[in-house]
Amino acid sequence: MIRNLSGKCVLSFGLMLSAHVSASAFQAEGYEWEIFNESEVRCDGFIWGKAQKIANIPASVTNTYTQKTYTNTYVYGIHGGATVEEIIVPETVRQFGDGAFRRNSNLGIFS
Repeated sequence: MIRNLSGKCVLSFGLMLSAHVSASAFQAEGYEWEIFNESEVRCDGFIWGKAQKIANIPASVTNTYTQKTYTNTYVYGIHGGATVEEIIVPETVRQFGDGAFRRNSNLGIFS
């Protein structure tokens, strides 16, 4: 099923799997980012297939297409499965998404 919610295209599959496509998303520093406003972004996790042992989440990131730099204030998800052994979160982060570190078995987080 394909629906349009808040300007985002949402593709839903049988197991509640969905993919969000947005004009405000970009990739940089090994992570995927979603722009919140003129100065802030959220970290949506590693670029697919690029998980590392250490998730060193940047405090700020530059969109190479627009050359605009944003402050990272929100971690939506770092899903590295059995790959991630350590997560370093900058002081700029004020909020985490539900299940932000879900399925990181090396950290003992499974929910």
